Amino acid sequence: MKKVNRLIINLFLSIIILGITSCTNDENERKFDLNGEYTHLLEDCDNSSNPEINCLEFIVFNDSGIVSVLIGGGDIVFQTTYSSNESNVTFEQSPGLNYDITFTIIDATTLRRTEDGEIWIKSN
Repeated sequence: MKKVNRLIINLFLSIIILGITSCTNDENERKFDLNGEYTHLLEDCDNSSNPEINCLEFIVFNDSGIVSVLIGGGDIVFQTTYSSNESNVTFEQSPGLNYDITFTIIDATTLRRTEDGEIWIKSN
């Protein structure tokens, strides 16, 4: 009887230890390094008659909390600040950049723009 009780206690302790050591912190898994360039190709874009139209949009995040933005087919790169959490990135509006720009973080290399659902891919 003592052996059975001891076996049950050992089994129970083993299950508890296994459960504790196999747990992960999901919060840490969702923190990605945003630094780098993300690009998006505009669909049905034809700049053959006007080379100043950019068919490739990009955003470049850097270490200082600044993002460079070329968006909407224009030829002016804007800079602004941004805020982020584990699931979203929001750009602050600044002079000349009067767009609401928010991205959902899909994974370490993919963002989805909230306003239009377009996918942006990290290129470096």
